[in-house]
Amino acid sequence: MEKEFELIVQPGKRPLWKTILSALSFLIMLYYLYKTSELFYYFGYSEYSLKIFPRFIKCAAYFFVAGFTMAVMKSVLIDLDKDKLVSRFYIGLLSWDKLSTIPQLKYVCVFKDSNECFQVNLWYLGNKHYKMYQFDKKAAAFELAKRTAITLKIDLLDSTERGDFKWIDLAL
Repeated sequence: MEKEFELIVQPGKRPLWKTILSALSFLIMLYYLYKTSELFYYFGYSEYSLKIFPRFIKCAAYFFVAGFTMAVMKSVLIDLDKDKLVSRFYIGLLSWDKLSTIPQLKYVCVFKDSNECFQVNLWYLGNKHYKMYQFDKKAAAFELAKRTAITLKIDLLDSTERGDFKWIDLAL
C-alpha cells in the first residue's frame, strides 16, 4: 500500500506539444533501430555494415534521450514525519523515487502570472522554489497556500498585486 503524504507538490500537466515531440522522438528511435537490423540483414557483418552501425545507434540514442527528457514528469512529496523529501519521477506507468532531506523551507507565495492565473510557490533555502499549483481563482490559490503554510508552519506571502507584497497572518 502506498504511503499517504501530508503535502504533495506537483508541477502542472505536461504540455501537449511535449507529449507529441516525445512520441515522435521514440518513433524515430525505433525507426533507426529497425534500419540497423535491416542493415545487418542485408549486408551481414561486412565492413560496410560495421562502419555504418555506430551512426545508426548514435542517432537512435539521441532520439531516445530526447524522447525520455520530454516524457518524464516529476512530483515532489514531503513526508514531515520522517523529514524526507521524495522526488518521484514518472514516465508512462513506470515511476522511481529519489529521497533527500527537506530543505529549509522559507514561505509560501501566491502571485498572479502573465496569463492572469494565480500560482502558488513554495520557497526554500536561498532563492529557490517549487512550483506547486496554478489556479484561475484567487480564493482557491489562497486556500491551498494557507493549508500548506499551516501544515509546514511557515509564512504566507500575498504577491498578487504588483509592487504590493503583504505577509498574511495565519493566527487561528
